[in-house]
Amino acid sequence: MGSFVAQQLTLLHPEKVNRLVLYASSCGGKENIPESADAVKIFSDFAYNRSQDVGKSLSLTFPPSWLKSHPNNLFFPVQRNRTT
Repeated sequence: MGSFVAQQLTLLHPEKVNRLVLYASSCGGKENIPESADAVKIFSDFAYNRSQDVGKSLSLTFPPSWLKSHPNNLFFPVQRNRTT
């Protein structure tokens, strides 16, 4: 949804946007190519079960060649909101 907001902001206020990079986004509408049922299932499973293999969901958003050449970038500590 963030990409939709960024696209709308850019269309409505182009003077406020110098550059815009969208990744794994859609423009919606009749030209939209919906995600595959497999992709929806993998992301849904991951959203509701964080113990699921993160590699499965990463394989949908990053090319296999990038994943192979950047093995140390796959896992990072999850930052939780802190109340102080």
